[in-house]
Amino acid sequence: MADLPRWQGALNLPPNVAWPQLSVSVTAKGETLRSEATLKFASGVPWKLDPFRLPTNSVRDPLISFTAVQGFGDWLGRQPEFKDLEWKSSPNQLFTWARSDVPYNLLAAAPMSEATNTVVRTAPHALHTWGTNVVKSGLGRILFTTNRTEIGWVGMPILVPFVRPAPEAGDDFLLFGSMAGIVPSGPNTNPPPAELLNQFLPRTNMVYYDWEITEAKLAQWVPIFQLTAMLAATPSFPATGAAHGWLRSVSPKLVNTITEATAVSPTELHAVRRSDLGLTAIELTLLARWLDNPAFPAFAYPTNMLPGLPAMPGGAPKLPGK
Repeated sequence: MADLPRWQGALNLPPNVAWPQLSVSVTAKGETLRSEATLKFASGVPWKLDPFRLPTNSVRDPLISFTAVQGFGDWLGRQPEFKDLEWKSSPNQLFTWARSDVPYNLLAAAPMSEATNTVVRTAPHALHTWGTNVVKSGLGRILFTTNRTEIGWVGMPILVPFVRPAPEAGDDFLLFGSMAGIVPSGPNTNPPPAELLNQFLPRTNMVYYDWEITEAKLAQWVPIFQLTAMLAATPSFPATGAAHGWLRSVSPKLVNTITEATAVSPTELHAVRRSDLGLTAIELTLLARWLDNPAFPAFAYPTNMLPGLPAMPGGAPKLPGK
């Protein structure tokens, strides 16, 4: 059990979040683990739950992961960074997924009316603000491709993050991804399994649903973390680290991880997870990166600077002629 409001200062938690009281339990259930968590907030949370509206032409099999989350629209609309975009509305739902046939490619979609016009209106802000920051960091540049109505971050190895209108008939979804140019086209002849959709679509109090084949997602997340480490100013996640060897050994034993979170009341969320190890692929990758940190138990990696030479006994030696 944890009283997160009391820990807020000690853990340096963001002050603009109403942190809840948290209780977690983990029990063995056959060959799997069942994790349960209850989050109790001091006052009602203004999450707005609507029937999930899936971007049916964008989400396609063969899937190795799928996530649906909602209820964050009011919070998102209050964030200064979002206000700078000057969008007409803030999306209240988000869907993310990954496929087994396209390594590195992560996709996400959010409902947004007039998606094409939204991207066009965002382009000047992206080119000026985001583009300036990206160029200063030496990590490529931001481009707006008019014939695809696509804002893309180019110049990095393999990854080309982008946002563009999703290929939906109503022009009512934004599509985000990690690799521009690999976007669904034409009618969807490989929709996601009905068994997957039935786990969350009929449920009116579902806030979060996540399913993944954890072994396959580890094979995706680890290289992505290594790519981003190559671009960072600090060394991180070395492939020779002991945690990498552990991930390679444990990965074949991990199958499905399913997480559900439902709104019990305006002040309480209840989450349940069924897994083989208790953690999702990205959580396992973050754990491995933390354990291999030379500054463990610190979360931030040390700066990429040469250590200074140790001081010599008697002070620095005198140079000839001085």
